[in-house]
Amino acid sequence: MAPALKYLQGYPPALLAQVRALIDAGRLAQVVAERHPEPNLIRSERALYEHVSEMKARHMRSAPPLAKVVFDPQLHILKNALGTHTAVSRVQGRRLEARREIRIATLFKDAPASFMRMIVVHELAHLKEREHDKAFYALCRHMAADYHQLEFDLRLWLTAQELPGAGPAQAAAAAGHASGIQPGTLQAYRETDYRVQGPVPFTLRIGEPSAALAAAHARHGVDCSAYVSACNPLGRPLGERDNAERHAALGRELADRGLASLPGIGQHPTGDWPGEPSHLVFGLDCEAARRLGQRLAQNAIVWCGADAVPRLELLR
Repeated sequence: MAPALKYLQGYPPALLAQVRALIDAGRLAQVVAERHPEPNLIRSERALYEHVSEMKARHMRSAPPLAKVVFDPQLHILKNALGTHTAVSRVQGRRLEARREIRIATLFKDAPASFMRMIVVHELAHLKEREHDKAFYALCRHMAADYHQLEFDLRLWLTAQELPGAGPAQAAAAAGHASGIQPGTLQAYRETDYRVQGPVPFTLRIGEPSAALAAAHARHGVDCSAYVSACNPLGRPLGERDNAERHAALGRELADRGLASLPGIGQHPTGDWPGEPSHLVFGLDCEAARRLGQRLAQNAIVWCGADAVPRLELLR
């Protein structure tokens, strides 16, 4: 039986036929992952508020201020496919003021980063334009020139999430099939120096016991840790600014989750390519570390157990 494609109503029949062909071939999630490999790093409401405020300051300074920006697990995805914007009345002295709020469905925490950007653009546009009319979409395109393509791809992603056997694991697997890990890349991972900065700097090497790491475990009262980077998703080089933003976002997430960490940088001994800013995260068990690395679209992470021996954990 052909899927109903409830998130794609109104699109041309020829386009829907292409979508059904991808579904029949079991490739819809993979195609979306190939187009949008970068995971969303905005996990906390503080990070969400900062992200929305930064975009508002850049594109819509004259729009009314925002009182609240939150993730909402109760939003009905089909009815409110992106999020909601509301003006909540509050009594301020003798005046009745409207406080602007934006709510984004919690589901989109697990969507690619480009979709979170599109959703924020959509909700910010509603601060000025209430209806989905020409003025609204012109404002969306002003903030994101590729808005219409992003919205269509987001609806593909929603469709893929509801297919039999779908979920985060399937999406991660699809992204992995799109990237692969070449033997030369694997060898480079094994040879890399995983440097840890802080009061007592030290270097981790795959398969070599580290007394310094064991001492760091003891200081933090844990028996495991993970060395994780958010840079260069799927091994695809990004610019210095993009990597810096991803690294900072990961640092904020770790702080929000209450996870102690030390900064680091992974650098191959030859120095043939730039080192990757990283975090050594204390108390993260192997499965939790793997999930984090997969969400960051990394090919691999380094995990260390109670024996303080760094191990390369492949994710793709």
